[in-house]
Amino acid sequence: LFSPRRGNGQYSRGRCQCYSGWKGTECDVPSNQCIDINCGGHGICMMGSCICNTGYKGDNCEEVDCIEPSCSVHGVCIHGECHCQPGWGGSSCEIAKAMCPDQCSGHGAYNTETSSCACDQNWTGPDCSLEKCAMACGSHGVCYGGVCRCDDGWAGSACDQKACHPLCNKNGVCKDGKCECDQGWTG
Repeated sequence: LFSPRRGNGQYSRGRCQCYSGWKGTECDVPSNQCIDINCGGHGICMMGSCICNTGYKGDNCEEVDCIEPSCSVHGVCIHGECHCQPGWGGSSCEIAKAMCPDQCSGHGAYNTETSSCACDQNWTGPDCSLEKCAMACGSHGVCYGGVCRCDDGWAGSACDQKACHPLCNKNGVCKDGKCECDQGWTG
């Protein structure tokens, strides 16, 4: 059974609850120090927190972030890449695209007799600018390439399951955002 190092915390409900002044999975890091003093090689440690370089985020600067995290308010940042709203382009969704209706957003064929677009598979809308997914992505993901791309912390084909740390799947099973360790493993 796991117990916090040097009495800096108490084990409760599957995880260590650190006492004031301590942090980390084993309550072995003073709160004025960073858990990863190198901040994943993508930032600097200042007063116990990582200050991440541009393009990185997370407690230890371990997550890729978009250069312009707001994607110029015309898109969504997912895994370090801006996915632009229809009518916008560029690496940070900073370029307005002039779209003629008869171009069907590049995702369909324009029918001159009906003056409407016949959309390609996985695309819909009057100008074929809305991407369809096999399932709705809910409020924790967006459709991209016909599949749901989940926000950080979410998983599943419809982005409806809480995710666990990637290392959980090595020696455990993720259930509703909590890692259930295989026999002989803790953490």
